[in-house]
Amino acid sequence: MIDSLVDARQFAAGAIRTALAAPVGPDDAPRTIGPFAVVAHALPLASPPGELPPDFDVRPHPHIGLAAVTCMLEGHTTHRDSLGSRQEVGPGGVNFMIAGRGVVHSERFERLRTLGGTLELLQILLALPDGHEELEPRFVHVAPADVPRSSEGGALVRRLAGDDTELPFPAPVFLHDVQLEPGARYLPPAAHRERAVYVVSGAIAIDGSP
Repeated sequence: MIDSLVDARQFAAGAIRTALAAPVGPDDAPRTIGPFAVVAHALPLASPPGELPPDFDVRPHPHIGLAAVTCMLEGHTTHRDSLGSRQEVGPGGVNFMIAGRGVVHSERFERLRTLGGTLELLQILLALPDGHEELEPRFVHVAPADVPRSSEGGALVRRLAGDDTELPFPAPVFLHDVQLEPGARYLPPAAHRERAVYVVSGAIAIDGSP
């Protein structure tokens, strides 16, 4: 059953001008779905070699009391943080950062600036549950080949975060990247009462409702 439909709203993140963010309520007020606070989608951006402006990078900034999952759809970004991590992530890869009691990080698009290409990514922010807000900060990178996946009936499911992945969260959650062939179906885990779908491209029907 669909409880509500929420439109993503366009916003600017540094020099990224074509970005969408959800969820927001009908009154434009932010809301959460379980611990999921923000889904930010940097829409596809093509850049010729050497033309990406210097201010396109996401400069160092702090996070506290949350976790961030970065999923690259196209292109590459380099994550750096105050833990000493430096990790490039490319298409299909996942970066997972628990900010906990506090971490500073940045995202830089060095390969795109030098070689050109197309960039598209999702960054998902989750609020840490009560009693876990001050966890020790942690960073984990999962290469595309190491993301757990299953395929059945035209549905390819990549399990990005949750209980059976390398990206554990201190509360029961699941985060799946689902690619459906025409007419295929996907059944999310039934154990979670509050669930949401963000459609990156194409169109879907839920319980027969488009």
